[in-house]
Amino acid sequence: MLTPLAVHADAAQTADSSQKRWIIGLKDPRPSRLQGWQRGSYGKTRSYQASLELKRFGQRVAKDYQLELDHEWFIESLGVYCLVVNIGEDVEDTLARLIDDDRIEAVQKSQEFYLLNNPSAPRKGENATLLNTDLATLPEHIDGSGSVVALIDSAVDQNHPDLKSAVKTVRNHVELGKGSFDDGEAHGTAMAGVISARRDSKLGIAGVAPGASLRAYRGCWEEASGATRCSTLTLARALDAVARSDADILNLSLSGPADHLLNQLLVKIIELGKVVVTAHDPSRSTLDRFPMQTNGVLVVRALEQDDIASRNKKSEQVMFTAPGAQLVVAPGNRYNYLQGHSIASAYTSGVLALYKQVYDLDTQSDPQPDSQSAKGSQSAKGSQPAKGSIDWSGALNSKHASDLVYRIANLYQ
Repeated sequence: MLTPLAVHADAAQTADSSQKRWIIGLKDPRPSRLQGWQRGSYGKTRSYQASLELKRFGQRVAKDYQLELDHEWFIESLGVYCLVVNIGEDVEDTLARLIDDDRIEAVQKSQEFYLLNNPSAPRKGENATLLNTDLATLPEHIDGSGSVVALIDSAVDQNHPDLKSAVKTVRNHVELGKGSFDDGEAHGTAMAGVISARRDSKLGIAGVAPGASLRAYRGCWEEASGATRCSTLTLARALDAVARSDADILNLSLSGPADHLLNQLLVKIIELGKVVVTAHDPSRSTLDRFPMQTNGVLVVRALEQDDIASRNKKSEQVMFTAPGAQLVVAPGNRYNYLQGHSIASAYTSGVLALYKQVYDLDTQSDPQPDSQSAKGSQSAKGSQPAKGSIDWSGALNSKHASDLVYRIANLYQ
């Protein structure tokens, strides 16, 4: 369930005529025995097929307010049916009436988000390498085996020789006609390579956790201009899929305005015992950004970046630093150079995969590990329970990637 509608009571007051696209969360009208699951499935085109009851319900609401219905889908992990609608005339009055409707649980803007970093050439004196000396100190078999990392990003080139055996799941949550899903896109492919490019391809580079399994959820798309965008709709679909997956770690190298629906999904993912890693965005404060900064979310800044703007934002507290200048894989069996906070985020997700592997090895040898994370085993209707009660506190309390690698080495001993 979403948090109370009162959170959105100011939507009508802040509306302007240029904001036409809105998301409406509907209360499930079905009997309690049917709530929390959807009698439908992915069709041949991977589009969402809602149950007949929910479809009719959504259509009635749209008709009552003369809304143009764009998309509709069921958020299984939250048990909420969502409509994406276009409001024509008199936006402010329509929103006020929607907020007073007992059938409606939440109303919010449909927003846009962006991925951080673009490929660039190394500056003079920089060493374009993926593995650093900290990771080189770990035994070769500490490679993230048994760990599952979810990546919400642009499309991953799953046929790249360095990624073919690493990518176990690929899902597209972006509408048709946006970007290139089949061939992969630059940002998503780069992040996947930093996390888990295989060392046995003999063709390129190895990721931080070359033994980890990667689940790639395309929630963003690359535009002709080179910019990479996401939306509330596409990210909500991808986050819902992650909540219902077996992933241990979620990498979100993206940013954008605070978003109520997406934050609710993020909270659900954390409640399920998963840890979330996101890239620092120097242009935003913690009061106005997604992903939000909260317990269970690790915000990562690149060691190579010195953001004067972020130092001037007193509300921004960057929690973690990691290497952020790397040689990365690129679509079409190519390689590129990328630097910035996105790389640092993906690097940290890889290190957390190593941490999870060593933590599992340590707890297998100790039947009573000192863990405070029993809450990680709880689940929600429509969601899989967490795979284990991993104590992420040791990792989340670290301040630098080198500190975390040191903790991994100590756990392994």
